[in-house]
Amino acid sequence: MNAAQQRALAAFRRCQAFVDAHLASADNGGDAACATLRETIQKIDELCSQQERSRLEVRADVKRQRLLARVIRRNHLHPLLRALRGCVGATQAAELELASDRLAARSLVEACARIAAIAEPCRDSLTAMGMPPVVHDDLVAIAAALEQSLDARDHQRCILSAASKLLDAEMARGRHTIASVESVVLRAYEEEPRLVAAWQQARRMVDPPPEAL
Repeated sequence: MNAAQQRALAAFRRCQAFVDAHLASADNGGDAACATLRETIQKIDELCSQQERSRLEVRADVKRQRLLARVIRRNHLHPLLRALRGCVGATQAAELELASDRLAARSLVEACARIAAIAEPCRDSLTAMGMPPVVHDDLVAIAAALEQSLDARDHQRCILSAASKLLDAEMARGRHTIASVESVVLRAYEEEPRLVAAWQQARRMVDPPPEAL
């Protein structure tokens, strides 16, 4: 939720408080609009909570990915590639090691699969050089964990994007509802300028500033 939306939501809440105090029990034909405003505020609150949960999940996954990438390079790829020099040649192993240090997380997963495939035929030679056989399997497993975290991050980003679009729609519905409630207020209290002024004060900041249009 951006700053303009936060101000609009605060105005929606002030309008709801005005409605509850002055219109809820009045026979003025505004029941539907008042109910819609309440539902809109509830929906906005739910979407904001979803946005916050998704942001926290994305941040946690990004941290997890950085840690996994460091562990993959330091504890798995580099030792494996150094041992592979005797099997695939020092030049190719050095090139693979250098390339793996420059890769983004998703590409690093692909590199792990490629290097694991290169190492598979060399298992016996690697074992003879003192490298535990599980090193290859560990690389595959931790690369899978990194890929899973990347997929989870992308999923939360999709949820966040969808929630943002729905939030925009609910904000528009809220503004439309405020306009409907306002017509009820002006009609019901046309001879009570004090209450009309209180309503106008409550609805301040409902409409987005010109730069947000």
